[in-house]
Amino acid sequence: MKVINVAQVAKTPYTSSLFTGMVEMQMIVGAELSKQFSITQVNFGLGVRNKFHSHTCEQVLIVTDGKGIVATEKEQYQLVQEMSS
Repeated sequence: MKVINVAQVAKTPYTSSLFTGMVEMQMIVGAELSKQFSITQVNFGLGVRNKFHSHTCEQVLIVTDGKGIVATEKEQYQLVQEMSS
């Protein structure tokens, strides 16, 4: 069993043409812990978004704070999550 506290995982600044600004990445589960999947938390700054793109594998998106739009060519959802104080 491996217990991971996301608050203790280092945030790494990351820039890419995929994002409209800087984001911070947190590698929660990488190749050293699993050969079958990875978990990365991407922290977006205010107003930063990513450009439309697709993945070759399945992806799970979890909104932890704020709001965002998740879309495919056929569907669009607005996700809202406010942190409780």
